[in-house]
Amino acid sequence: MHILHLPNGTDVMIDSNGMDNVPIPDKAPPLCFVPADDIDEAAALIESLGFQIIYGGIIRNEFVSFFNMRDDDFNVITVCQNHK
Repeated sequence: MHILHLPNGTDVMIDSNGMDNVPIPDKAPPLCFVPADDIDEAAALIESLGFQIIYGGIIRNEFVSFFNMRDDDFNVITVCQNHK
């Protein structure tokens, strides 16, 4: 189990639910989506915690900025900032 304490006070808990021995492919769809107020701050926090940002880093366009990260259990999680 992992708990991420985000700067805005949100806590995110990630639990394998007993799936520890199930193989996870190298390229997987995101397990969940986490909103961020500042994508650069979120990326810096994720990297400072030792998690890997994957699939090309931060993707930016006029509507959203996002990145995908891989946790210690190799789950993919999308972190996204809405620009609206």
